[in-house]
Amino acid sequence: MRELLALHIQLLEKSVACGESLQELRANTSIIGEYSATLLLGGERAAAINQRGWDVLGADGLRYAVKTYTSQTRTMKFKASTLGLADKALIYRLSVIDGKIQLTQMGMPTVEGSRQSPMRRDSGSNYYFYPLPKIDFRYLPDDPGSASCLAL
Repeated sequence: MRELLALHIQLLEKSVACGESLQELRANTSIIGEYSATLLLGGERAAAINQRGWDVLGADGLRYAVKTYTSQTRTMKFKASTLGLADKALIYRLSVIDGKIQLTQMGMPTVEGSRQSPMRRDSGSNYYFYPLPKIDFRYLPDDPGSASCLAL
């Protein structure tokens, strides 16, 4: 898992160095989030590709929906019809700061906590919009040992 994570990070770094935007590299950023969550939780990734509702089974037996985003969004979107299939969510923000890729843990809400956030209709489906903390990403700690920020 660590080797695969390192390969995806290298690919992301090369893509960004060649001018690709993080937003265009969604598949790669999602995989980096899922691999990081798997290692953090001491668990395993879902066996099915595009597992419905959750991505990682933690060592604690809980099912985690892993969300990795790259924009300056202030809310995370959870589909109401599949939210109940997970127990918790793990939300990461992937960014490039001074040429370094950083993965910041933005929250780990429970399903019930997410359901308390506002719901609205978007693209024909109902979604809960979970609020994210406001962080100035230009000044994140550069400490890879930080609990919430990983310099990859």
